[in-house]
Amino acid sequence: MKKNLFVAAFAIAMAAVTVTSCGNKAKEEAKPVGTPIGEMTMVNKDDGTVSLQDKTGYELGVYAKVIDNKSFIEAVETDGTKSLMSTAGATFCHCDSFVVKPYYTVKSGEKSNKEFVLASIQDWIVGFDTAAKTNLCGVEGKKLEEYPLTNGQLIFKLKEGYGIAKIGSDEPIMAAECTEVVVVNAAGNVYYLIKTPGWAGYIDTTGKDIKALTPAQFKTAKKAGTELWSEGKVSARTVKTI
Repeated sequence: MKKNLFVAAFAIAMAAVTVTSCGNKAKEEAKPVGTPIGEMTMVNKDDGTVSLQDKTGYELGVYAKVIDNKSFIEAVETDGTKSLMSTAGATFCHCDSFVVKPYYTVKSGEKSNKEFVLASIQDWIVGFDTAAKTNLCGVEGKKLEEYPLTNGQLIFKLKEGYGIAKIGSDEPIMAAECTEVVVVNAAGNVYYLIKTPGWAGYIDTTGKDIKALTPAQFKTAKKAGTELWSEGKVSARTVKTI
């Protein structure tokens, strides 16, 4: 009798193991089969497109191609437009094209350890930090240019001119009134040498006027010291004093 009970118990235990094993196998087979990309999976479809699926197998979209840009994913639509996503699949930007650039430095010998995406959307641009996936400039208006700086501020351009703001802020430090902006590092202190239709001179990082200049003085000041970088009407220099 005891022997029969042991045999029955053993059979039940084996059945349970078999059921569990089959259940686990079914779960494993339920995962998407394809190429891992970030926290997602790319699955090639018969028509040549790519299905992008999250870790549960849910299809986030079908694209012409999907590219791993390390800190973010680029999903190219069939019409050529791009969706930029976090590695988990959250879209932070739809654009026509983009470039990845380092933040702009504000002192001599400095190397930027941060990058940003500068995305073009029709006739305007928008910048995103590649790590945080956040919009760099919240100031109202369509941006034509953006220059995020390593000091936590940025220079932006609207149709009416250049302005200065803290990164992520919707309130400018200097409104978009400038025709030229030079980031100036004088003995470790950052200033902005600006020119507007009615005023030229230095302001500090809070927007306070520090020193007014005549047109001739401005012309000399923007060539003083050593140039760090220059792009059009925006540049950076180091000087001994202002």
